[in-house]
Amino acid sequence: MKGSIYRKRYILAYSENGDELDKYLFYSMGIKRKYRYKNYRIYLANQFNRNNVIKKIEYHGGRVEYVSGTIKNARRYWAVKS
Repeated sequence: MKGSIYRKRYILAYSENGDELDKYLFYSMGIKRKYRYKNYRIYLANQFNRNNVIKKIEYHGGRVEYVSGTIKNARRYWAVKS
């Protein structure tokens, strides 16, 4: 049995205005950015607010590339893509 009922979800997103998106997600939902490189960002969410975070990213002009359970897989996907 797993230790926590909350499952982490790492969301790889692309956005031209990433700094404003970071501020908006943190102040409105408490979502933290875990990794940043150029216009790509990885945000940490959980299984319950994942869909809301994706909607907010897309509403503010971002594009969700990949959703993963580990940051390693999200970074690997980004490395293969670029």
